[in-house]
Amino acid sequence: MVTADKVNTNPIAKVIQLISELQAKVIADGEAEEKAYKDYFEWCDDAAREKQQEIKTLSGEKEELAATIEKATATIEELSTKIEELAGKISVDEADLKAAGEIREKEHANFVVVEADLADGVDALGRAINILSKHASLLQANKKDNAKLMDFKEGMDAILNAAALSLHDKKKLQSMLQEGQQSASEDEFGLDSVMGAPAPDAYKGHSGGIVDVLQDMLDKAEDQLAEARKEEMTAKHEYDMLKQSISDALKFAKEDKADAEKQMAAAEEEKAVAEGDLDVTTKDLADAEETYKNIGAECMTQAQAHDVSKQSREEELKALAEAKKILQTMTGGAQNQAYSFLQTAASIALCTCCALAAPSKARAVDAA
Repeated sequence: MVTADKVNTNPIAKVIQLISELQAKVIADGEAEEKAYKDYFEWCDDAAREKQQEIKTLSGEKEELAATIEKATATIEELSTKIEELAGKISVDEADLKAAGEIREKEHANFVVVEADLADGVDALGRAINILSKHASLLQANKKDNAKLMDFKEGMDAILNAAALSLHDKKKLQSMLQEGQQSASEDEFGLDSVMGAPAPDAYKGHSGGIVDVLQDMLDKAEDQLAEARKEEMTAKHEYDMLKQSISDALKFAKEDKADAEKQMAAAEEEKAVAEGDLDVTTKDLADAEETYKNIGAECMTQAQAHDVSKQSREEELKALAEAKKILQTMTGGAQNQAYSFLQTAASIALCTCCALAAPSKARAVDAA
């Protein structure tokens, strides 16, 4: 321990002691600052590395979300076009099916009328042939039966009026009856001429006679009826085939449309979710990039401050070492000098030490 007497007798030694203590203090502060700086920059490295990884991850997610949105948008456009096309096809098929049904109804209604007419004609012609054949037989058996002849004439008139024959065929049959009446040979009783009824032979000739004409008309009517029924069956079959074909096409088109609408709804939902996630990811990415930028700037500022502090500390230690060296030199060769000179030198050294110690104290406060 340095006594007051020694200090008063040797102030330079006291100053040297203070300088040494100050040097130790500056060195200790520097070591503490270096440790704190090292720890801080380890945090800088870790924080920067974490933010870089976060930025990389968020950038990848952003790209994936953008790709998802682009793909969903393309899918929506494609499905929208498909749905529109299917809707048009369904509309056309439904219109075709309705039109085919209306045509079929008209065809069937016409067939019902034609079938009824032809059936009536066939029935009337059959009855006419049957009646005519019976009366011809009676005439051949008994030509003098006036009542029978009258019945025959009335029956023929009824046949001509009731049978579904064309006007041309009715006129032809009437003409044949008239010609038969005029060309009939006289019989011994003259009853044929009197009654105006043709002889049995009058029913012959003219393409086989009246019965043959009626039979030919019956055959034609039956052929027409059979043909009409065949055409009706064919038309119905073709309509059924067309209806089945259109119905199947409608079924598949509606199923495809429903499936496309379902896919489109899923794509729209996926796009909406991706757009929402993209907004959040974009914001998070911007925040991460800003934080990374701030970390870099802050760490750079601290690095610059550390360099300045380190340089200042080195200058302090250098100045202290030089002052200490000067004082030690003065102590070694100043024993024969005046006491006032030593006292003045000691004062200067103390002022210098105080000035140099100020930055170290400031760093100590900052470190604390």
